[in-house]
Amino acid sequence: MTITAQATPAPTPGRYVRLALIVISAIDAAGALTHIPAIFYDYGHQTALLKFAQALTSVEIVLAIPLTLAALYFAASGQLTRAIVALAIRMLVSWAADLPSIAIHGWELSADYAGAHIAAQRFAAPIVALAAIFLAWRNERLWLATILVALPTVFYWIGVLIFTVAIMIYGF
Repeated sequence: MTITAQATPAPTPGRYVRLALIVISAIDAAGALTHIPAIFYDYGHQTALLKFAQALTSVEIVLAIPLTLAALYFAASGQLTRAIVALAIRMLVSWAADLPSIAIHGWELSADYAGAHIAAQRFAAPIVALAAIFLAWRNERLWLATILVALPTVFYWIGVLIFTVAIMIYGF
């Protein structure tokens, strides 16, 4: 009688990357779907620059939906590089839609959390997105590319957490 041990398959290295991409894509897709009503809202802007900025924001909201849903589909089907690229393109679209605010409000740089957030959006976001696309294109360090495309979502929820804690401490 021979006793044989059954080998358990080793976890695939992309399993955690895939799970992270599914979670990030699902969160972003849910956020994009909740912004649908904002596409049709008219703020009644009078200047051409404000109207242009509003149109870009509407285009960004429209494009966010298929990009995040595509990223979710790609992540769920195991196409990790495509999911990363879809989320990185979403970052670039959001960055491009925010560019008119520089002409409207100026640079808005300050030494607080809001200033750091704005600086990250304006200067770091395109570099981070392009780095994630480059890593995905080379099919290298997909875990790092996943972290890079997750940064906007993570920072958004950190801001929500900070706001929630501040409201709980100080109230309205």
